[in-house]
Amino acid sequence: MPTASSKRLTFKEQPVASSLFLLCWVNFFVSFFLQSRWSPLRVSAPDDLHTVPIHWRGGVDYFYSPIVAFYIDISVMAPFVVFIVAMLGGWLLGLLRRVAR
Repeated sequence: MPTASSKRLTFKEQPVASSLFLLCWVNFFVSFFLQSRWSPLRVSAPDDLHTVPIHWRGGVDYFYSPIVAFYIDISVMAPFVVFIVAMLGGWLLGLLRRVAR
């Protein structure tokens, strides 16, 4: 007989948590691709479109468009912000459920 703690959660039961988890993984892979050497969105010399330099290890500068550079900058802290929002949302939801009883 399965206990309550061994119950497996599904996407239908936890859509917000599952969506946030998926969003964090997508953010990781997109930011990893943008920073990889296969990214077509970076150039090694500045031009009219690629104006923002990002300095990498080894003394290499690559230039990105402003929106891509902004995304690379915030992609580092975005999973932490999503995690904090999810924790606060879960805490508030639990608080509201306890008050409603």
